Amino acid sequence: MDDEAPIRFSANLMRRNEHYYHASVLGKDYPEETVTALKQIQAAKSKILIGIMLGNDNNYSEAIGVSGSTATTTAFMKACGIKQ
Repeated sequence: MDDEAPIRFSANLMRRNEHYYHASVLGKDYPEETVTALKQIQAAKSKILIGIMLGNDNNYSEAIGVSGSTATTTAFMKACGIKQ
């Protein structure tokens, strides 16, 4: 997020339809990284960078805006009982 160092997770990637994929990460497998990522999303001021590296040299990256990320992340963390 913004100028932070990348946070790496292993994830399962599933195709939802012809336009969308879904990546899922089990937070219990990455407790520190999950909290760090959530806090960085919560505090992001300009952009959130998402990157996916597939084992066959196919990579994807995207920069997304931060509009609404603070409120949404705060609500998510509160609902999950994650200290802020």
